[in-house]
Amino acid sequence: MKKSEFNISKFFLILGLSWICIIGNSQDLKLNKKQKKEAIKAERLKDYEVLGPLLESRKFMFATDRVQGTTGEMAYNVVQVDEPKVFVRCETLKNTSGWNSGVRDNSTPPVGSTGLFFEGDIYRWELSKNPKNLSYSIKFEVQTTGGNPGTFYEIGMNINTNKSANIEIKSKGGHMVYSNYLGHIRTL
Repeated sequence: MKKSEFNISKFFLILGLSWICIIGNSQDLKLNKKQKKEAIKAERLKDYEVLGPLLESRKFMFATDRVQGTTGEMAYNVVQVDEPKVFVRCETLKNTSGWNSGVRDNSTPPVGSTGLFFEGDIYRWELSKNPKNLSYSIKFEVQTTGGNPGTFYEIGMNINTNKSANIEIKSKGGHMVYSNYLGHIRTL
């Protein structure tokens, strides 16, 4: 009887020590998750601080590659800011559905690549910081030069710390020309 009581006591002692080890390890895991979360936050803050001078320099490019769902064709859209100038190339892909040609079937031949292509001078540049969301917003106006001078556009960008961005281009009257293109900011 004494031997079985000793074995039971030994069993509970080992069980108790094992439980203490498990609790201690679970607290270490919680600290590791917390540390990882803090490290991610610190990395985002660092990226936010690095992104600011790039945007302030006005020497960057917004670029996106997107695939049209119906045809699988690739559109390459670029808005290049080079100090006082901007260069825009936003493609509209071939129309095979007939939606823009007045016919709603596939009998319409492809129209071809069209879109918005211009260069111009930048006016009213506004760079806004959002430290709460760790993001930036840029708004500016463009007066075209070159082949089609005198047309006005308003361009707005929202940029995140990972350099992902979306862009809207409006005519001077406020009509949307290109909206919500997603892409990335790159240095020139």
